[in-house]
Amino acid sequence: PRGDLLRRMSCPLLASGSSAEESKSDEVHYQDYLKVPELLSLQQPRSALLGENGAVHDEHLFIVIHQVYELWFKQILHELDSVMGLLSTKVSMHLPWSAATVLHI
Repeated sequence: PRGDLLRRMSCPLLASGSSAEESKSDEVHYQDYLKVPELLSLQQPRSALLGENGAVHDEHLFIVIHQVYELWFKQILHELDSVMGLLSTKVSMHLPWSAATVLHI
């Protein structure tokens, strides 16, 4: 089931070198780390408020797709900030990798 899969997925914070034993007290769960309940509550179709027939079927898809686009744009800006930082510090060995990430997105 989906819930089991979510519980088994690891948090990137734990992959940064800390062992599972060290982090038991600071355990981070997938749903908490990504704020899944809050994220899923952000899709609020407005057509149900305006019409007699309930929400327009495709409105939910429209909202999800455009929210994902906004998140990808935010990631692109994050990657570009990283590239700009590398350029300003003249650490060019990481630059091709960072620029390739932006192009891949």
